[in-house]
Amino acid sequence: CSHSAVDSKPIVARVSAVDSRDMGCGPSRAQVKANGDTANLVVLYAYLDRIGISFPKAQALVEKVSPPNLEDLTLLLQKHITSVPFENLSQHEHSASSELKGKVEFLACAARYPSLRVHESLKKIVFDRRGGFCWEINLAFAWLLRRLGYSVRLGNSNVIKPQSEPVPGHLCIFVDGLGRYPLLVDPGFGDAPRIPIPVEYAARIKDTMIGDEYTVIANDPSNYYQKKSQGIRFDSVLTRARCRGLANSPMVDLVGMDKHPSVPAQMSTPEAIYLFNSKDDCKMDCEEFRCGLASVLRKSEQNFFSQKRFCFLATQEGYVFQGKNYFKIVNYGIEKHREELQDETAYRRSLIKNFGVEL
Repeated sequence: CSHSAVDSKPIVARVSAVDSRDMGCGPSRAQVKANGDTANLVVLYAYLDRIGISFPKAQALVEKVSPPNLEDLTLLLQKHITSVPFENLSQHEHSASSELKGKVEFLACAARYPSLRVHESLKKIVFDRRGGFCWEINLAFAWLLRRLGYSVRLGNSNVIKPQSEPVPGHLCIFVDGLGRYPLLVDPGFGDAPRIPIPVEYAARIKDTMIGDEYTVIANDPSNYYQKKSQGIRFDSVLTRARCRGLANSPMVDLVGMDKHPSVPAQMSTPEAIYLFNSKDDCKMDCEEFRCGLASVLRKSEQNFFSQKRFCFLATQEGYVFQGKNYFKIVNYGIEKHREELQDETAYRRSLIKNFGVEL
């Protein structure tokens, strides 16, 4: 299994370490720094290759031929969400496949819970070619943007639910310096916005891939069943109007709707997605993040992350989704293909074939 234990040292520290026995003395600071810089470049190029950036474009980004800009940020975001799946497979145990002709095709895998350690997320996403959820994907993406020269802040957010108080458990990203307003960037949200969104109240931003529209509004603490502390903590709300309703959203499968909905005739009314604070600049291991991660990992019937395995990926036309025992393709809100997965062997083969994911 690719879920073998990871060295607790960061990737760069492991790659750049020099064995003093081979040199006859300890490495100088300059040597360690040079090795570390080289290791960072290796990871950086590997990351860009992982999300499908061509080498000439990757080289231009790394060498900063152009300063950080909105066009490149949009490219990186859209490449990321169409290359790195949103999945919770690490927090579940996976049984071995059935024995066939005296052999077991897939071994059992124990759960290996995600953490807030960015080097573990980089290893998983870049080198193991896996995905993850917001704590992994957004921490890794923030690392990538910072290495490419972007000014990045991390923010805490609470996801809004229809008839109950907003729940903790989400990390978002802000990019500064590319215009008058900070840009909200969020590849790690399951139903991810596919464009950077300026934190400009009431401005309507259209998703150029699937046609949804996003608007950031000021938070009204009397709405969304908020606790008093949430009304104080968060100043903004991200809202979305869907071009094809829920029909083109993986939320259909995440919440377990019995039937795929039909495509509505017109754009849906805006729905509130989550609360956030546009001034946040949180540390990676802050208390809010630790509590948010714990809420996603807790075992509860109300927490769908803990109740079922899933893996899905955005596409130019919609999304592909693998649930508990099926795989499906949705284009422009229409379910184009559905395949039942009868056993663990079929499940694992589908992960490899459709997502490149090996457990």
